[in-house]
Amino acid sequence: ILVHMVDMAGTEMRDPIEDYEKINHEIYSYSDQFMIKHKLLVANKMDLPEAKKNLNRFRERVKEDIIPLSAHTQEGVDELISRLRELLCQENSQEK
Repeated sequence: ILVHMVDMAGTEMRDPIEDYEKINHEIYSYSDQFMIKHKLLVANKMDLPEAKKNLNRFRERVKEDIIPLSAHTQEGVDELISRLRELLCQENSQEK
């Protein structure tokens, strides 16, 4: 399971879409070595001012399910844990 966490606030003058695409390119250039069965995409720093605007722009470009989260306020952490638990259970049942 890969949890891909993106800084949605764009701190340090970064572009969340560009960051996401760069990391994806790196990951999938090594796809032979990484057997990624499941991926969770997490939009972090949702408590910061630019995050909501960036998330809307991100959703227009990236057509994947996204879990909005703030590590600072803990908003969305329960959903992330729940989704991870579901995926782990799926993987365990497939291995049996």
